[in-house]
Amino acid sequence: MSPRLLFDVPLAVVLAANPSLSQETVLLRISPPLGQVSRYRAEEQMWSPMLTAPAGDSSAPNTSTIRGLTETVDSVEGEVRVIRVTYDSARSTGSPLAQQMAEKWPGTVIRTRRNTRGRVLSQEVVSSNLPTGVQRQFSQVRAGRQDGEVFLPDSAVTVGGSWSRADSESTTIPMSTAPLTVVTQVTYRLDRLERHGAVVLATISASGTHKGTAGVSDMSISMSGTSAEEFVLDLSAGRVVRSQIETKTLMDMPQMNMSMPMRMIATKELVP
Repeated sequence: MSPRLLFDVPLAVVLAANPSLSQETVLLRISPPLGQVSRYRAEEQMWSPMLTAPAGDSSAPNTSTIRGLTETVDSVEGEVRVIRVTYDSARSTGSPLAQQMAEKWPGTVIRTRRNTRGRVLSQEVVSSNLPTGVQRQFSQVRAGRQDGEVFLPDSAVTVGGSWSRADSESTTIPMSTAPLTVVTQVTYRLDRLERHGAVVLATISASGTHKGTAGVSDMSISMSGTSAEEFVLDLSAGRVVRSQIETKTLMDMPQMNMSMPMRMIATKELVP
């Protein structure tokens, strides 16, 4: 059965068949076996006044980028997985710059070391046609939270249990005169467990805040915002089945007496 069909199983039916499921204590881990191959469809939609809305439709995203990617588990080192991420395809609508960038994504290969709790330990670009500045951002990732990843708790939890994470990251972005420093705080909650045969799905929600500063030329930029996230994990296969992250950010540029709101929705879904 496909993951999408599994999502359609009503929770009430699942709990009726498994009356103790909501009371089970579960250790949440992303622990794929060696050689596992997972194919995903990832989409990013962005709303920003910096970009031109398509056909004058203010409700439509300014840009929408869809990528096809394959994750292959190349190595298992205890609680650490070495994952090779290959971008197979990409297309973008809206911003001409986003369309040009999409053309450079296919063929990009990134090697990621991540532990079973979702911490990205390191990343390196193996091959890519992306601009050097974009590639550099991947290699700057240190132990911590990478966008699009879920952080899992140290110990087992039951449905309704929550845990938190605070991070501070500093990266160099193109044309910057000061590093981009972002402080993030996120609270996670195990919303439900669903069992269908041998498959156990865990749905995790999260809400967070982020604050950051950066410098470009002689201009300082500050930003603040919120995030709303949801992750569905297949605990049996040890991988993420689906994720959605919505971020809302307000950027302030005092030298220009300007504030700019931005909104992004990033989704990632396992495909056959």
